Amino acid sequence: MNEKIKFLNGAFCPACQAVVLDTQTVLSDDDTLSAIKRGEDVQLLHHPRFPGGTTADHSFSLTLDEKERLGRQLEEHMARVR
Repeated sequence: MNEKIKFLNGAFCPACQAVVLDTQTVLSDDDTLSAIKRGEDVQLLHHPRFPGGTTADHSFSLTLDEKERLGRQLEEHMARVR
């Protein structure tokens, strides 16, 4: 499975100093879930859109709690699509 789901639970973006919803995982869903299960670093891409259409895409690592929530979300998503 090569698709990537959006992290719908929100994550704290250190660059924006806010909880953000407009993120995607760097890896595929399968690879992200495998990384979470191995306790590895998980990166999200943040795609903020500012007034006037400007952007400042960047990435950041998830906290342990955020990784656990994303892992549950990915498992639920995969169970629905398989």
